[in-house]
Amino acid sequence: KAVAKVVAEGAVERMIPDLAVNLGGDFKFDGGIKYQVGQFRWQNLVLRRVHVTAALEAGVLTLRPSTAEVAAGQLVIEGRWDRGGLTTTFDLRRAEMKTLGPMIGVSALDGGLDLHGDLSSQGNDLRSLAAALDGTASLVISDGYVHNQYLDHLAKDLAVSLVKGKFANKTVRLNCFVNGYTIKGGVAVADVLLLDTENITLTGSGRIDLASEAIQFHLTPRPKNPSFVSLATPINVGGTLARPTFAPDSMAVAGSVATAVVGNLLLPGVGLL
Repeated sequence: KAVAKVVAEGAVERMIPDLAVNLGGDFKFDGGIKYQVGQFRWQNLVLRRVHVTAALEAGVLTLRPSTAEVAAGQLVIEGRWDRGGLTTTFDLRRAEMKTLGPMIGVSALDGGLDLHGDLSSQGNDLRSLAAALDGTASLVISDGYVHNQYLDHLAKDLAVSLVKGKFANKTVRLNCFVNGYTIKGGVAVADVLLLDTENITLTGSGRIDLASEAIQFHLTPRPKNPSFVSLATPINVGGTLARPTFAPDSMAVAGSVATAVVGNLLLPGVGLL
């Protein structure tokens, strides 16, 4: 109902929630904190075997290396929280996407997840924190499967449509999905973007403005079946995190048409094929 109301009033739909976070550092005591629990649940996210160690001194909260099990993977996180902002480093190793996916609303990918982040920011809510974010973040998903629904948006590309159609109603073997960013002033620029399956390799470049949530990516599919290579068209991704848009690269399409016309003039029938 809340989402419907936002859209109906013409406001911009956002993915990052406007959740208040107090970084004032107004802690009234000094000392050490140790927290252990068998299971901790926050909305749909479930953490098991949680061990937290922290220290408070002069209004500064220091999170020492703390651990938890997330979707059968091991999470290690540490950081610092005070009036100047928040800094954190985290690593999640070999989490199972089939378990983690439903917790975070991702159902198209399966495999082992490795996630790393080294981030800093300041602000009073999640959106302002995102808009001021600096650091690096990366993820790798390997040895899994990608469901064909993940390729639906990319199926405007004829080659991807053919590859997807060949494996209708099935999952496609995922060799790896690698995505890494350098983030400065809330703008995340992709250092690497690679999706490699048994049928196609997709590479890309682009950026995300975390303040406005605007995205801009250029994806290039490379089918592994040689007969599809000439049909592969780059794809431009725009819009926002909440409402992405997908469209074939007009320049690339124009180039393909020009090649077909010239080929047809030089050798009747070849260009048409």
